[in-house]
Amino acid sequence: MIEKKHIDLLSLKFEKSIIDEIKSSSEIHEFKYGDIIINYGDSLKHVPIVLEGVIKVMKEDKDYGEGLLYYIKDGDTCSVTTSCLSGFKQSNVKAVCETDVKIILISASKMNEWMSKYESWRSFIINSYQKRFDELFNVINSISFDNLEQRIDYYIHKKSSLLKSKKIITTHEEIAKELSTSRVVVSRILKLLENKSVVKLGRNYVEVL
Repeated sequence: MIEKKHIDLLSLKFEKSIIDEIKSSSEIHEFKYGDIIINYGDSLKHVPIVLEGVIKVMKEDKDYGEGLLYYIKDGDTCSVTTSCLSGFKQSNVKAVCETDVKIILISASKMNEWMSKYESWRSFIINSYQKRFDELFNVINSISFDNLEQRIDYYIHKKSSLLKSKKIITTHEEIAKELSTSRVVVSRILKLLENKSVVKLGRNYVEVL
């Protein structure tokens, strides 16, 4: 059942008529931390909208392994998913829960119908593309011009902000994987940041100071 707080969230983006359609045609799906919502090669039939929680979207590269593309949080959708649906393609990304998550799934047929029917839905999808493009541009810019210490510092603070917690449950291996670098390098830089009183390191966690 879609709760009042979820309706309030959707009301920030959509008019009442489309919210009524969402309520009548969609169900809430709940996932736990670490669950994979979308995997590589999946046939996509729905567009997810996050009601609660944070999801990370990963991309696999044959030369560099798996890396982080972006996060989606409450009120967001996955623009890669919408593009795959539009082109009837299989998924080329993986979506993994960073927290416990609640989402609603909008069918491909509804997504296409609403693109011409509702201005607010069309704006939502277009703005999602623009937001992800900006984020990916920032990632490329960071890789090109920032040193790894700056990238890791930015990554830690952004993740802390998204999760609304100064303590991030993670490992050096996971950070290395998401930033497409080595665990040894990540450990060295995290220790450097700890010595600068930027973070505090613990077993399987990093705390922002």
